[in-house]
Amino acid sequence: MKQNCNVWNTLHDGVITNIEGNVVGDLSLTIQIDYLAKRLSGSYDSVKIKLHECSVFNYELYDSKEEIKQFKSLEEIKKQQPILLSCECEKGVLLIACASGIIKCKYASSELFLLNNKKISYQILSSECELYWDEWEKKA
Repeated sequence: MKQNCNVWNTLHDGVITNIEGNVVGDLSLTIQIDYLAKRLSGSYDSVKIKLHECSVFNYELYDSKEEIKQFKSLEEIKKQQPILLSCECEKGVLLIACASGIIKCKYASSELFLLNNKKISYQILSSECELYWDEWEKKA
């Protein structure tokens, strides 16, 4: 599960713009993350993550009245366009902190793709992310 958390932490500041598939089953999420996708592809603004054997995927949105709204419908979650911040694992479930709530998900494995469906490894994603932030620090 730590590897899964690392993927989500690397996608920090990404926005979920599309979700396809089924819970229970495979899900494909499009994550808009301009700076990282462009480094990997030269032209795309997003990457895809495919979640295999996904058994849990819901979003708890915190509203201004300190109430929690739960979304289990993939269409409703997609409409919220959650902004990814960080991830941790609790009792086998990933807790993905977002700007306005938390995604809870559980799946067997994941794969990363560019928008042209070219598979990329987590190591390449992570390396490009590190290079970007190193360059950014030097400019600051």
